Parts: sequence; structure tokens; C-alpha cells
Amino acid sequence: MDNVFTVSIDGPMALDGNLTLERTGTEPLHTTETVYLCRCGHSGTKPFCDGSHAREGFGDPGEVAGTSPGCDESETALHVTVRPNGPLLVKGNFAIKDASGSVRWEGTKTALCRCGHSENKPFCDGAHRAANFEAE
Repeated sequence: MDNVFTVSIDGPMALDGNLTLERTGTEPLHTTETVYLCRCGHSGTKPFCDGSHAREGFGDPGEVAGTSPGCDESETALHVTVRPNGPLLVKGNFAIKDASGSVRWEGTKTALCRCGHSENKPFCDGAHRAANFEAE
């Protein structure tokens, strides 16, 4: 698998792969370098991690639950859209590893939490609305 998200315990999500990241008001970022994405909602450089999770006491065991729909082997590029005040929308072939490094989910589309309030991390459950999460 070329595109892999790795969830860390109490910290960010590392993304390795061939990706394009788009957010409102900026040029798309195209990279094959590892990027670290904020999961706590407190980073001053959202959607990227700036280490705020340690200062803010963010806690998450780095687990990944849910039913894996599987991948489409014809798709190799990954497209991540940063929703203003909302989740990361991910499209393309990718896997999500838990903090132990085990692949726990594979798919071609999902929404990932970046506010820190989801009860189903790393996936978005809409909690950003009730938390009045603001970003971008």
C-alpha cells in the first residue's frame, strides 16, 4: 500500500504517500514526503501538527475501529481536502495503521477527525459541530 496514515498514541497522524492536500485559500500541496496532521484540534498550523497535543493534554490510545471497505487497486494517488471547521476528506487508495503499526482499515474514501472530539477517532463523527471547532 502506497498511501498510509499511521495513528499515534496521544499525538498526530503521520501520512506517507503520493498525496495532494487542498485547503481553502491556499495552493494545493503535492508531496511524497511524510506529513504530520493534527488530531487534537489545537495546532496553530492546522491541518499540520505543531506539538500542541502535548501541551493541551490530548489523549487517544491510537486505536482504529470500524469495518474496512477495502481498496481499488487501480487508484494510487491520494487526495485530502481540508474542510473549513470540519474534518479531512480523504479520497484514493489508503490504509490506516494503529499505533502498534498494524493495518486496521483500508479504503478509498472517508472523513478523518481533526477537532479531537470524535468518539470514533480517527474517523469523524460530526462532533466538531457541537464543539464549535474553528479552523481555516
